[in-house]
Amino acid sequence: MIKTHGKTFLMHTGNDPGVFTLGYFNPRSRSGVIIFTNSGNGPRVILPLLKMLDADPDFIAYLAAQV
Repeated sequence: MIKTHGKTFLMHTGNDPGVFTLGYFNPRSRSGVIIFTNSGNGPRVILPLLKMLDADPDFIAYLAAQV
């Protein structure tokens, strides 16, 4: 569970050789995204994909600060 900017997000990631996954959900807005990649480059494409999908900007900012 992540709390940032007064919002709560549920998040789960997975990382094995050659694959990366990320899922998040905002219970208040009832919105979220699940992304599965089959590439070792998965972590590098997550932020651009979230931006293209119009994901919550506070969640994107949280992830960007973790890099």
